[in-house]
Amino acid sequence: MNAENFSEFLRKPAKLYQLTYQELKSLVVQYPYCQNLRYLMLKKCQLEGHRDFDRNLKLAATYLPDRTHLFRKMKEFAPEVEATTGPPIEVADDFLELRSLFELESDPQPDWLPIEP
Repeated sequence: MNAENFSEFLRKPAKLYQLTYQELKSLVVQYPYCQNLRYLMLKKCQLEGHRDFDRNLKLAATYLPDRTHLFRKMKEFAPEVEATTGPPIEVADDFLELRSLFELESDPQPDWLPIEP
């Protein structure tokens, strides 16, 4: 990541798909007091639904100077994510119905199945 990419990610966090979570995490380890990296890592967790979101939220709230600004930034991005995913799709449940063993034994076998002794 260079300075140009870094500022672009800050302006448009939706482009964070270009980075992996591990890349951001290694940058945070390298620069632990960089507030903007903490913010970007939190946004990445929000985008991917990462399991470390709560932990990163606590850390970002600790390192960032204005929690209300962080709250607004996190909320303003949430409707954008919902708008890009579209409405929920209803999926019909397909399932196979199993017959009881009694029914299977009482029905004669079809002609095309070989019966082995």
